[in-house]
Amino acid sequence: MVALDVDGTLLSSDRKITPRVLDAIAKVRAQGVRVVLASARPPRGLYSLYRQLNLDTPLVSYNGALTLAAPYWDILEHRPLPTLLFKKLLRLIQNVDPDAWIAIDSLDQWQEWPPPASDGLNEPRASASGESSPPPQEVPHQMGATQQAEGCCVQSPPPEASSPSDAAQQFQGAEGCCVPSSPPQVTEIQPPAQPGGTSPPLAPTESSCAEIQSLPLVVAEPAQVPFASWPRATDVDQPVTRLLVVPTTQRISALAAGLARDFAGQIVATIGDNNLVQIQHKSSDKAHGLHCVSALLGIDRENVMVVGDAINDLGMFAWAGLAVAMDNAQPKVRKIAHTVVPSNDDDGVAQALERYILSK
Repeated sequence: MVALDVDGTLLSSDRKITPRVLDAIAKVRAQGVRVVLASARPPRGLYSLYRQLNLDTPLVSYNGALTLAAPYWDILEHRPLPTLLFKKLLRLIQNVDPDAWIAIDSLDQWQEWPPPASDGLNEPRASASGESSPPPQEVPHQMGATQQAEGCCVQSPPPEASSPSDAAQQFQGAEGCCVPSSPPQVTEIQPPAQPGGTSPPLAPTESSCAEIQSLPLVVAEPAQVPFASWPRATDVDQPVTRLLVVPTTQRISALAAGLARDFAGQIVATIGDNNLVQIQHKSSDKAHGLHCVSALLGIDRENVMVVGDAINDLGMFAWAGLAVAMDNAQPKVRKIAHTVVPSNDDDGVAQALERYILSK
């Protein structure tokens, strides 16, 4: 089995799969090798790539927080933030930075939370600083049905961010989805989950990979309430797969300190471009998702090759039998890789497949 990261690995800098990479993937699939995508993207940012590559394997999304089975995208494994923990996180954000922009991903549904309009009439809600928030862009979604990549979440922002929500531009894909436009340089907030920096157990602990779980997605109608009432407005009946926060510039350090102080060992949190903070379940890791997929397909991890470029690939690098870093990978990733191939703009994925599979 081959597991490929997407941004900075499978895709070139112009967000395309090159002809050589397409050809190499088709050839390894013809030999019976299973190809899986493992990405920080939500599922909606991966469906078009699956169609382009003609894949029929499960997909690992949200850095392993949600693993789905093709062709109907039934849930194999989902690791949402616990409800009480989510409420505590909102309370911390409220206390640290009342002007922070917040959104959630629930399975494959994007939602600003709560919506900016305070009276249900789509009038912008003024923040404590007097600035108005833009209205949310919502797209209904039902898990279990084939979701087209064109059914996306928010419109592509202008090149220069003009408001806090514009910072979500790093999650805009070529088709306008909430996906990374380029591999973000992230700063890890969460310290190692276990002493000594060891990786958490790889065996799934919250759901069974052996049995497909088709969980219904129920999207609650957001309450029209001011920010100060958020802790009382979070009795939502949808799981929170990922919490996104863009704090004001002067409060980013305070928020990072608060997360490290109050939630160490309880979450995985990273800070990316434009101070975009991503918060997920403490065991969200591509290694967990790939463990689930390999168990389902009956493939030992020693027979899995992974290819990636960023910090969020470290878990699957430590788990797989062969870890391949792109030449454009971050130094920490290159250091632990078994080998390094040319960059994503030089057909690195194709060269890895040709060297370690097609040449055998």
